[in-house]
This record gives sequence, structure tokens and C-alpha cells, in this order.
Amino acid sequence: MTDVTPLVQPPVEDLRNALQIAEAQIEVADIGMGPMSELVPTFESIARLLRHALAQLGEPNTAAIDAAKVVLRERNALAGFADDEVRYARDCAAAILDAQLRGAPPPQEGTEI
Repeated sequence: MTDVTPLVQPPVEDLRNALQIAEAQIEVADIGMGPMSELVPTFESIARLLRHALAQLGEPNTAAIDAAKVVLRERNALAGFADDEVRYARDCAAAILDAQLRGAPPPQEGTEI
């Protein structure tokens, strides 16, 4: 079995590191180091996409907002019956983050996946 290295930093830091690598490659390629200079537009595109992803990371999309609505509705329906508040909060956060990343709300009861 392969050893799995746990995340030691938030994913946003990985995105920032990738942006730094792309920007460093642009600088190296801009110097005109042979075939590397042909890659400048590619690294510029990668850097632009990473900058955009970092800028939008904390902004909830429509799917995340819809997921939050569903979660709040369910919470109101379960008021007084939730035995494990921490577990419920974790499940809510996971549902909202999943919706944010996929761009689609989680499946609701009575719908197919």
C-alpha cells in the first residue's frame, strides 16, 4: 500500500505556490533561454487562471448559495432534534463546499444523482 502524505497546508497555499512557479517560469522564459521562450504565453495563461481562481476562492457561487438554503431549511425542520451539533455543522460545511467546487448543489431527497 502506498503511503499517503496528509495535507499540511490549506489548498489555497498550493494554488499560491503554483502561481509563484508559473510567474518564475515566465521570468526565466522571458530571458530568452532557447525553447523556453516559446512557453511564455502558456505560463502567462496559467498564471492568469491561478490569479482568477485565488481571487474568486472566497466568493460563494449560486450553487453554494442554493446548498446553504437547503441546509438552512433542513436545520429548521430538525430544530430540537439534532443530537450532534458539530457533526451537523461539519456536514453542512461539506455540502456547501462541495456545491461551490462542483458548481452544482448537492442532490436533494427524491432526486437522482
